[in-house]
Amino acid sequence: MMDIPALEAKDKFFKYIAKHPKIKGLHEEIISIVKEQVGSPIVLVYGPTGVGKTTLLKLVAETLNQEMSADTGSSGHIAVARTEVISPSQGNGIDWADFYHRLLADLKDPVLRPQGSLFPQTSFATITERRGETQLRRTLENAIKFRRPKAILIDEAQHWCSVRSSWVLRKQLDILKSLANCAEVPIILFGTYDLLAMRNLNGQLGRRCREVHFPRYNPNDQEDMKTFCSLINTFVQAMPFENKPDLLSEVELIFLRTFGCTGTLKSWLDNAVSFALNQGHKELTKELFINRAPSLETAHAIARETIYSENAIKETPEMNRELREMLLTSKLPAADIPAPQRMLPIKKRRVGECKPQRRACGGMS
Repeated sequence: MMDIPALEAKDKFFKYIAKHPKIKGLHEEIISIVKEQVGSPIVLVYGPTGVGKTTLLKLVAETLNQEMSADTGSSGHIAVARTEVISPSQGNGIDWADFYHRLLADLKDPVLRPQGSLFPQTSFATITERRGETQLRRTLENAIKFRRPKAILIDEAQHWCSVRSSWVLRKQLDILKSLANCAEVPIILFGTYDLLAMRNLNGQLGRRCREVHFPRYNPNDQEDMKTFCSLINTFVQAMPFENKPDLLSEVELIFLRTFGCTGTLKSWLDNAVSFALNQGHKELTKELFINRAPSLETAHAIARETIYSENAIKETPEMNRELREMLLTSKLPAADIPAPQRMLPIKKRRVGECKPQRRACGGMS
């Protein structure tokens, strides 16, 4: 059984966040968007799996909370509202009543009485039964106007795209756009490259969206390689061991298994450090570290998804040429023109011929 100091050391390492150059730059960009106060944009923060998007969300929330704490005239206000999109069990879209309920809970709305209060906590089922989805939406809008958050941060937002058809996705995004307009607050979505389906759905939504790309570290870029090695060393120095392992000698393996994603690296290190402390080891050996590496299958899956999506967001000369042709000729490219549907001839029945129908058989009528 692990002793108290070891538990505290493990917890401290789990909570450790390394503010490397990419996450610092994106953090400053998002804070700048929030402070612009121009309209009520929907911000799409996307990147590969395990790149560190949830960590970025936490840093943004921490910064906004610190600024709110310094403002003595913000009594009753909340700096930021946070929630996570729960993946729908079917392809009909997310449960909006559940989404509104989670945001109301984070805004500490009085309709949800907290545990330990003089009144019993109202269950979600009771609230939903008493207040329909429309009333929950109005309650959320009023709560946002009263609490005046600087932004609404939504994690795992790619689950919005887990729908059966583009029509369902368009309907969901119309609801989200309407919420941003009514609440008059930026809504920042953090998710994988699947969020690009929102941008590409229609021009109106694409115009309203601001994009923030969170890229991985690329080993072909000398500066990225140098920064990634420095990041590995930063994590090593934060480990709760007196003897620090030399992980820079395994930088090629680390790049292969993480594909340059810092979140995946941190999860790997958390796993290895936790295992070492649980086993009572006084140091993290390279052998133990390698044994806790993500599998090759996982690394292959992440690599395929990442490369496909990175190529999809690249602006090519062909795209620019097609755009120019549409501007000058007002005609769609040949690939976008739908093929005419071939109409099947209607077969006419002769006079006196019966309509097709099921006839009784196997017995006497």
